Formats: sequence, structure tokens, C-alpha cells
Amino acid sequence: SQSPASMPVARSLLMSNCTEPGTDKFMGWCREEVTEFLEGRSVAILPYATPRDSQVSYAEELAEKLSAIGITSEYIPISDSTTRDVARLHQAAIFLPGGNTHRLLQTLQEFGLPDVIGNKVESGDLFYIGSSAGAIVACPTIATTNDYPVVPVRSIRAINLVPFQIKPHFGNSSADSAAYQHKMDINHY
Repeated sequence: SQSPASMPVARSLLMSNCTEPGTDKFMGWCREEVTEFLEGRSVAILPYATPRDSQVSYAEELAEKLSAIGITSEYIPISDSTTRDVARLHQAAIFLPGGNTHRLLQTLQEFGLPDVIGNKVESGDLFYIGSSAGAIVACPTIATTNDYPVVPVRSIRAINLVPFQIKPHFGNSSADSAAYQHKMDINHY
């Protein structure tokens, strides 16, 4: 476990979401920050917060959207080589998008990825982008999630890239936005 003094906050970009509720403009509000953060690095997409049978199509959609804003990406599928594929990334970035936080953490734990990702980010070899569930798992625990526990996790201990907890989507006082997010969650699961 990392101490707060050594935590690689500067190599982590954490977002509440990639689109504003009610719009479909991908990274419209944060495109400049993401591009500056990446400094030309390629991005490995780990869409493990979504059900396994929809990960390929979700990764393809994200790759297309990233390409449209000038970012090169690849999808790392769940397989016998997932841990090795993540460990081999060098001077790249990973993107863990939203979905169900428990599903994401369960998959990361299944492949021993919290420590692999944490060590690579801490060493400076890997940059981390997380949105929604991907932002939560960058924290010490997933205690701040509102997601349904659709799958069991070994523990709520997460990657621990930052010395604080994040509550994505918190403070949006718009009833329309809250209703939109709830509808998106229901439709997704």
C-alpha cells in the first residue's frame, strides 16, 4: 500500500463523467484537459465496469470517440493474458470508464490489477484516466459508490492512487440530470 506522500496524483486524471447528462458530446467539457494530460500517449481501454458480453462493443464505441478527438487507443479484453497485457504497457495511459463499480473492482481483483496498475502509475510508467466507476476505483476504497452490488468483491479496497475518496455525480441539483442518470443506469443493467 502506498503512503499519501508517494501517491501519484499528478499521473491520474479522474472525472465524474465523460459526457454531460442529456448530451452525447464525448469529453466535450474536458477534451482539452485530457489531451494535455496524455501528451500524445496512446490509451488502453479497460471497460470492465460493463457486463462482459457488451465490453467489446463498448470498447469499440469508446475507441471511435477517442479517435475522433485525436487519441489513439487499444482495447485490452478480459482473457488469460489480461494481467500480462496491462503489465506490458509502457509510457502509455489506461482509461477505465464508468459502469458498475463493483463489477469493475471484481474484475480488477480477479486479475490482480489493483497492484499492477498502482505500481505502474506510481513508477511513472503508466498514466491513469478514470471516469465515474473508473474514478472511484482509483481511490483507497469503493466506499463512495452508489452502484448496486451486482457482483461480489473480495474487499472494497481499490487501487489507491489518490489519498481521498471521490463521489462522482454528487451535487448535481438538477432533477432532470438525476433522472437522466437513473434512466441510463437502468437501461444499461
